[in-house]
Amino acid sequence: ATVRQYGRAGLPTMTTEGEAAQPPPDEEHAQIQRDECESLSLIFPDEFTLLSGISLLTATSEDDVSDETMQELLLEDAGRQSLAHPISYSIRLRPPAEEELADASTTLLWPSDQGFALRVTYPPTYPDLPPILSFASRSTDIGTTIDSSSASVRRQLHPIQEEACLAAIYAAAQSELDCGAPCVMTCIGAAKQFFENGGLASSGLHRLADDSLGHILVYLATSADVVETIVDALPVFGAASKKGEVWKQLCRLRWKEKWGFRERWQRAVDDEKAMQHSNDGDPAQRDSFWYERYHWQEEDAKRNVISADDLIGVIFNVRPWFRSPFLQPVHMRDVIPTGLQKSYGFMEFKEAGDFFSKSMRDFTEGPGTVAGGIFRFTPHANDESSTVQLVSGIRDNPFTTHRLDSWGWELRTEVFVMRSIDPRIIPNEWDSPIPRAFFLQALDEMWSDYLDTIVIQEKPEWVERTRGPVFHSSNYREIPDDEDLKSLLPW
Repeated sequence: ATVRQYGRAGLPTMTTEGEAAQPPPDEEHAQIQRDECESLSLIFPDEFTLLSGISLLTATSEDDVSDETMQELLLEDAGRQSLAHPISYSIRLRPPAEEELADASTTLLWPSDQGFALRVTYPPTYPDLPPILSFASRSTDIGTTIDSSSASVRRQLHPIQEEACLAAIYAAAQSELDCGAPCVMTCIGAAKQFFENGGLASSGLHRLADDSLGHILVYLATSADVVETIVDALPVFGAASKKGEVWKQLCRLRWKEKWGFRERWQRAVDDEKAMQHSNDGDPAQRDSFWYERYHWQEEDAKRNVISADDLIGVIFNVRPWFRSPFLQPVHMRDVIPTGLQKSYGFMEFKEAGDFFSKSMRDFTEGPGTVAGGIFRFTPHANDESSTVQLVSGIRDNPFTTHRLDSWGWELRTEVFVMRSIDPRIIPNEWDSPIPRAFFLQALDEMWSDYLDTIVIQEKPEWVERTRGPVFHSSNYREIPDDEDLKSLLPW
């Protein structure tokens, strides 16, 4: 009997020396290989290309049958056809057509070669052994598939990318190989998933050490959310995302936007130095220090209970909630105007438990003290807030404490409200009018969340006269659009 091999369209197919030297599989393995190959040709009719050809056993000699006759026999007598061993074929890998139409950026994750294909060759004992996999470039214009190792084919993947993709494919197929089941369908799915998950972009990163990835992440990470997004998209950054330099950078970027940055940053740097000195510079301790400090600071920023350390040395800008309606034009005196648009003065807390109140002029032009007294704390039972009592002469003004989104502090009474001033906006010198103008502008920006949401509130009918004729005669007031303030601030 004569055995002849025919490739696609009846063209003779060249086989590699390694493939030709392989012994044929036994009947059981051969049947499993034929079944899987035929199934894949039906599942992927447009992507499938048979490379190894078809064998036909005939009772005639090779000289008695022309190529044309042999091709007719192959097509007409399917019962006498058999896939030549070792079976080899390729399946073209492209994103689904609907994805290409819906999102052009999806195709950027895939190899640019439209004929890029996964080449599969069965060893004699497959599926007891894994298939031999490689990548090929399928030339659709001549209907053949050429191995990507050929010098005539422009390489679409870097060797590192090929290695990473094949590693992902074999890892996905391992469970089926362990139980001796065909796995090529799983391999195809794993290859597509590798491309869809950005495997081409990230495969080179696997060769970098965590320290190098950490340096890359320092430049990419602008927030903790960005770090999380990068790790989700590129898991190779998982270990690097815990590096100390990454979280030190995140602390700096995050805190720089918040009140008290200079003091908070210096405190953290000093604590890090002390920690390194006590742990002999252990890198693992440094990594965990900045990671833990970042998250601790995030939780501490939610704290509403104030302490002496939070107050001492801090300067507050004081403003009244309202001004007298008699300061309004006559036709506007039915509206109590807001007092938040103008600074009332400043208050500074000292280590000895004293506080000093200053006017704007005293604060910007001289050290003159207008008033002062002592302060003490009264934490609330629920530990969700506290009261700062300012005692001046016979007056005892309890201020409730609140935390701002800027991480600064706000102290409130029914008449006044004050907010902590970031030391960065207080000029060291007041000789020039420029620092003063900058300072006043920065002060107003501190109150922008209130000033930008001022609304007119109508006095409810149930409000009784409790404040005398000036406020009682007004039926409206200007107030920030905050439901708590609307209900809690008395008329």
